[in-house]
Amino acid sequence: MAQDELCKKQWSSMQPSDKNLNSNGNGTDKDHSTTRSLLIHRHKVPPKVTEYLTSDDGLLTNQSGLCPVHVLVDGKIEDSAGDIQIDFANKRIGGGVFSRGCVQEVVCVSNNIIQICICTLSFFFFLIEIRFVINPECLVSLLLCEEMRHNEIIAIVGTKQYSQYQGYGNTFEYLTHHDDQTTSQIVNKDLNCVRTCNCIVAIDAERYHARNEHEQFSLSKLRRDLIKCYAGFSVPATISHFWFVNNEITSLHSDSKYDEDADFINIATGNWGCGVFRGNVELKFVIQWLAASLCGCEEIKNIICSDKDKDNPQKERRRALKYYTFADSKCKYIESFVKLCIKNELKIHDLWKHVFSYCEWYRQNLSSVIAKKDNAPEKDEEIWIKTAKGWEASLFRFVAKHYEKGLEELTPHPSLVEEFEWKIDEGSGFFSDSVEPDQQCLPEPQKCSSMHLGIVSIKEDGELEQENHNSNGSDNPSG
Repeated sequence: MAQDELCKKQWSSMQPSDKNLNSNGNGTDKDHSTTRSLLIHRHKVPPKVTEYLTSDDGLLTNQSGLCPVHVLVDGKIEDSAGDIQIDFANKRIGGGVFSRGCVQEVVCVSNNIIQICICTLSFFFFLIEIRFVINPECLVSLLLCEEMRHNEIIAIVGTKQYSQYQGYGNTFEYLTHHDDQTTSQIVNKDLNCVRTCNCIVAIDAERYHARNEHEQFSLSKLRRDLIKCYAGFSVPATISHFWFVNNEITSLHSDSKYDEDADFINIATGNWGCGVFRGNVELKFVIQWLAASLCGCEEIKNIICSDKDKDNPQKERRRALKYYTFADSKCKYIESFVKLCIKNELKIHDLWKHVFSYCEWYRQNLSSVIAKKDNAPEKDEEIWIKTAKGWEASLFRFVAKHYEKGLEELTPHPSLVEEFEWKIDEGSGFFSDSVEPDQQCLPEPQKCSSMHLGIVSIKEDGELEQENHNSNGSDNPSG
């Protein structure tokens, strides 16, 4: 309480001009003050599209091609400026950021600086909480958003990153301030109101345990994850990329780096649900690839567009994946798997058939999969790979075996393994790989001095918006 009173007293003593944001959002230009706007949008998959994705023959007849994939060994999702940034969420937005999560936030305001002191309290720490801490304006959504349903996601547009961190789980720690230089766009000229060109999309994964992690290979879970990813990836460009779909807005910066003529909208994502939620990395990647490929494809457009809308010049663009591996060696085959699929000109229906067939095989051989035998498998030897934890089945190898020299072309990324060598186990004749993951590379911290205030208003169309209409603000600048 004493700290809260100190913060309130320091905030009240500031000059009104100090409490306004300016054109670059750091409160230094007192002659050109602007207000900031935050948009929170709940996006839902249309019923007809949901029906298509859950039908028996929908994806099995889809002739559209797979979207481009760019695999990144280094970097983080939040580094992907101008792209839709996926946040690995809890269905209750924010997860345990204020309760059962493992951080305690203390916000102190002094000399126009928001200092966020983060203390690790326990081992559990979900990625959604990390993003909500480094982009604290996301916390407004906790007050406004109900639990997400199976076909819903929440997009948060216009936040800034205020801090840098390192580590994950019990190694997570705050580093320093972050000077967010993301471009802003004017959304209301009369009020001189701007919005940061940043879109965070929260999608929640299913959580599994050691006793039931095989359930993610069931058809119902496959379809659930596909619908959830499609919901997140198909956020309308009028929401996610408002800065180049609205002809009336203008940029506050002349050096805008966003390309409004690009053929694809990038989705920055990674190992969704593959940490403490125990998701299978290969399966989750393929589901995300399929979902991104479905966005803007002809079959989906024919379902959701009327005859009049089909000729609309501002039609929804297709998506591309920017996949951040976080230096996880479990991702070492993703890039070569993508090249294999592209080389053989796989379509959406081809990849879905392979996934469907693999999951059928997985369930039929569940006893062998769960056992992770120390001895070599008795059948389907080309599907199995030996790891430090024993023999494990591979979706990528299941797909690759259907194509000439496919297994030979499925090679690991050299930067994702410390030391890798294909070898034949003596007496077994099977491939072996027992490499442990590398350590994640972290960027050098940068300093930042910025602050933000705002009030919340509800728009008539159901979207939630935070705008800074006055200079007085509230006593708590964190929202």
